[in-house]
Amino acid sequence: MSSTQSETVTMTETAQTPAGTMLRKAREVRGESLEEVAHALKLSMRQLVAIESGHYEILPGPAFVRGFVRNYARHLGLDPEAVLAAVGAEASAAVDLTPVSNAEGDMPANRGFKFNVVPAAVVAGLLLVLISAGGYFGWFETPTQSEVDVIEPGMAPMTQSEAEEALAASAPVAVELDQPLAEPAAALVAVPESATPPAPAAAAAPVVPPVADPAVSAGEPVDAAAPAADAPPPLRFVFSGESWVEVKDASGAILFSGIGIPGSSRTVQGAPPFALVIGNARSVRLEFNGKPVDLVPHTKVSVARLTVQ
Repeated sequence: MSSTQSETVTMTETAQTPAGTMLRKAREVRGESLEEVAHALKLSMRQLVAIESGHYEILPGPAFVRGFVRNYARHLGLDPEAVLAAVGAEASAAVDLTPVSNAEGDMPANRGFKFNVVPAAVVAGLLLVLISAGGYFGWFETPTQSEVDVIEPGMAPMTQSEAEEALAASAPVAVELDQPLAEPAAALVAVPESATPPAPAAAAAPVVPPVADPAVSAGEPVDAAAPAADAPPPLRFVFSGESWVEVKDASGAILFSGIGIPGSSRTVQGAPPFALVIGNARSVRLEFNGKPVDLVPHTKVSVARLTVQ
């Protein structure tokens, strides 16, 4: 069909005409069958029938609906934006505002009466059972006085000499300097000898061998940072035009499905290999693990299907 015929078909359609009807009429004017269009667009007969009949719920999702309709309109020489606007109008009009059935119906008159027939003694008995059960389990959870008496002797307060020994035992943690500094430390120990007698005992307590413990603990943060290097390589999509993308990970779960806006980008992370479907692939630049991926060998009728790993 010539461009003049395409413009005539577009101008005669009204705002209330469904998108599927517009596409079907344009196809009939061109004299093409569904089989011919399906072969040209690489779509199934079932998908074309769903588009022309307006049953978009049969298609994979909103992003693919827009992509299929856009390609169909371009194939027939129609304005894709006008047809997509009709699709949006159909989606808005499809909202079901029907009131709930029997929303204003009468409530049964005898339900409250049946509840009042229950004997009060039954309710009181249930409450008594619940209270007794709560007290029974609470009694087992509360420690007895004898148990407290058994625990307390182990918690006896330390004497002054024991406190000084405990303080001295904790001192080796601070000994993290190199071995050449051990002699100045020994010189400092001799200073308190002119003071009170207990001070030298506390200062002489540090022992050099525990220095190995801080060395072991110092290596632990290095291991904690190791899992960060195992993060899966990301996928990055850069959109120069409107496109639709679907990404699945190794388990088949959908990591992302949506429309890319011109001038935007999208990063997706997950477990490779990734199964990708990219509509309008010529308007998308793909990077995997920081390296560009050529979509041309995988593109048919503007839709790229590939697996990266």
